[in-house]
Amino acid sequence: EYIPVHRADSDMVFLIWEGRADFYMGDQVNQVATGHVITVPAGQKRGIQARTKVIALVIYSPPLDLSLRKQLEEKIERGELPGTT
Repeated sequence: EYIPVHRADSDMVFLIWEGRADFYMGDQVNQVATGHVITVPAGQKRGIQARTKVIALVIYSPPLDLSLRKQLEEKIERGELPGTT
């Protein structure tokens, strides 16, 4: 699973229930694994590259605009974001 680095207008809490991944926040990359909790403020760049199967709970506040999610998914499918080709 790969979610390209992007900005969102929501605060985010990301709880890794199982697995390992590289988590991109701002200009930093951190390795995260089972049990880690990551908080990202609104407007901050974020993204994730799974290294194993990842099961996670993601909470957005305010809730994520589903139309923006759809736009991001379409860009990923077309290879328009870095690292998606």
